[in-house]
Amino acid sequence: METSENFAFVGERFPFFKESATKAELQAYADPRASCFHARHALERLVIRLFKVDKSLNQPTVNNLDAYMTEPSFLSLVPQIVWEKAELVRKAGNSAVHG
Repeated sequence: METSENFAFVGERFPFFKESATKAELQAYADPRASCFHARHALERLVIRLFKVDKSLNQPTVNNLDAYMTEPSFLSLVPQIVWEKAELVRKAGNSAVHG
């Protein structure tokens, strides 16, 4: 698989994230729908990983990305601008799959 220069730095520390992030970047022009799907997948893996490693985050009662992202402990941790961008990725990925 080709590698992404933008996500090369995450390879060693976050290998669970790198594959989807790289696919999202490499397919942005050739297949935007697939790119949105992979971007959302990368986001979901990253957010769920945060909940596993940061014990100050409370597990949501529902197991989906929206529930994780709207969990009050997560909202208080993540800067608003970062959350807004993540929400755009989540919605675009959902539209790519279901739209």
